[in-house]
Amino acid sequence: MSPSPRIEIDLGAIRSNSEFLVRKLSERNISVTGVTKGVSGNPEIAMAMLQGGILQLADSRVSNVRRLREAGFNCPITMIRTPLTSEVSAVIKHCETSYHSDVQTIERLANVAAIKKQHHGIVLMLDMGDGREGIYPKELVETVAFLDNISGVYFNGIATNFGCLSGIGPSSEQMAQFSELVIRSEKKCGRTLKLHSSGGSANILWALSSESKCRATNLRIGEAILLGVDPISELPINGLNQDAISLFAEVIECTPVEVLPEESAANNEMSSKLILAVGIIDTDVTGIKFQKDIEFIGATSDHLVVRSRNSAHRVGSEIKFSINYSALARAMAGPDVVQHVFNRN
Repeated sequence: MSPSPRIEIDLGAIRSNSEFLVRKLSERNISVTGVTKGVSGNPEIAMAMLQGGILQLADSRVSNVRRLREAGFNCPITMIRTPLTSEVSAVIKHCETSYHSDVQTIERLANVAAIKKQHHGIVLMLDMGDGREGIYPKELVETVAFLDNISGVYFNGIATNFGCLSGIGPSSEQMAQFSELVIRSEKKCGRTLKLHSSGGSANILWALSSESKCRATNLRIGEAILLGVDPISELPINGLNQDAISLFAEVIECTPVEVLPEESAANNEMSSKLILAVGIIDTDVTGIKFQKDIEFIGATSDHLVVRSRNSAHRVGSEIKFSINYSALARAMAGPDVVQHVFNRN
């Protein structure tokens, strides 16, 4: 039997999802940046994204970027989280571009880039309501003036995000405001900016709608490529595979559960309490999606306890689960969760 707990990844489905999004968004003149942070910079998954037509990658951890570079990736890779002070030199070395909203960090990065005589692009993050990071729109003109005159780095564009902290997707009014901010930025620096990145997976449904109008030229997409869903509603996005990634866990205990009298008429099947060898240490158990015949009871650091009405579940058998992005990210970073990739197509 294969090791458990285990994440299984269908590279063909990842490639297909990438191809679909690249094709559909290109019709709107929007490019796709493949975000690999949810899979800890897994090189095989990153390669499937590139094979699907994506031309550039992005991650939030220097260790993940370094992993990709050591695996031989020479495509553009962007750092999408403000680096730690100790990471500035590594960001300059491994990333062509980085996203920022802290002026002091930008100054520090510019100084290192100038010393190393390396070209490095800066994308300015705006907070348009999500609340995670970014300067406020009222600070835009002053900050653009600063960026356009600092030596050591090059001002490449502006970006924002939706749904990351607030759980709320973009509105048409916010996208119209983003367009106005793009125009204001370009007017201030006197040139067309290379990148207008208006968000991530939470922006896909808006971008593909017939009413979408915005100066966006890019989306940073991870969750929709990996799981095929809209992050806000967790509902499937038409045209994408939702079964590219699954979690498998082994049953290590199975105990019959007494069926209560009020239950017996509605359900004649024997019910069992199962303990599975996966827990809070391994994944975000709140992000596991249970089949109809399984009821979640609880979880500890090493155990997942459920009630099952499926007689096929016994000690030594495995149960397959769908998972959300939070559960995926933690499982991919867990040292005891085996990663198995295959290519169904």
